[in-house]
Amino acid sequence: MSVPLGFYSTRIRDFKVSNTRPVVGETVEITGYLEYLLVAWWYGCDGKTVKVMADGTQVASAVSTANGFFRAYWRPSSTGKFIVKAVFEGDISFSGCESTPVEVTVLTQEEKAREEQQFWIMVGGIAVIALVGIGVVAYMVEREREMQLLVAARRR
Repeated sequence: MSVPLGFYSTRIRDFKVSNTRPVVGETVEITGYLEYLLVAWWYGCDGKTVKVMADGTQVASAVSTANGFFRAYWRPSSTGKFIVKAVFEGDISFSGCESTPVEVTVLTQEEKAREEQQFWIMVGGIAVIALVGIGVVAYMVEREREMQLLVAARRR
């Protein structure tokens, strides 16, 4: 199959999802750059519609700016794991493309609170272990200093 003249290859670069573990109803920001290839350089596609898909369903859309940047917002309405990606369907001048997919797990408020609690328990545990370690080292350094003083006193 031949590709028509003027048909530029495109890509979605730097695709990002602001929060991959949001709570139901929380706003998630989705960004990236839609670019086309001309000779050996990538340029931003201006004024092109990029769709945001979650498990094959369109959940948002955005129009790219002069440098190809796009920003969309999604408010998930149900819990679960979703594969989120940006899709540019292409047009007469530009081929279609998709971003790298990102897995997003939407949680309930209770699940999020439990995760945060577990995180802080872990941080607290690590802090306790670090403080105990510092205390042991300080004790050992002090004991060594006392031993050196004792040895020095006996030599006199």
